[in-house]
Amino acid sequence: MKIPTKQFSLSVELDEFIAFDRPEGIMEIIMNRFYEQELSIWQQLHPSETIKQQLNLLEKRILDEYAYYEKLRKRNSPYWFREMSAERIEDYIRKIKRLETRIYFLENPNKETEVTGQMIAMAKEYPIEKIIEVNGQEFALCPNHPDKHPSLWTKNNYAYCFACGYRADTIKLVMDIEKLSFGTAVKKLQCLT
Repeated sequence: MKIPTKQFSLSVELDEFIAFDRPEGIMEIIMNRFYEQELSIWQQLHPSETIKQQLNLLEKRILDEYAYYEKLRKRNSPYWFREMSAERIEDYIRKIKRLETRIYFLENPNKETEVTGQMIAMAKEYPIEKIIEVNGQEFALCPNHPDKHPSLWTKNNYAYCFACGYRADTIKLVMDIEKLSFGTAVKKLQCLT
């Protein structure tokens, strides 16, 4: 059973309320949930900063793993055991390369459209309900075909039509409804935010 709290628009499990018999404990739970929501929002709005933090963490893990590998080598540990450590190091290096590529594309705009990855991420966060009319069951009329009954299901800023199989996020929906290019649609959603 969830108890809605109006002050932070969060919900806290009833078991957590029962677990704390002092008001300070309840406030601690609510503040932790609020902090987690704020952190998630910040990460969505600042993806390159979040990735840089992940890079720093991976670099520290690589250094720790190298130290562990050397310790295993000095102890004359079995080869297969040292190889497991070496594989972890290679895995961390692959992850770092992937994250560096993501940072590059987030921070450097596409030369043709002048759209950054961060602009795209913010455009995808624009509520789909403000683009098309959605009923209470999260259905809308599909823009891809003539529709009398709502068949386009919308959830988490994505849309799927059960009649024709059309799929779209907010950017693709704006592109199809208003017949815009990708870059123009992203810029339009940026202006609406």
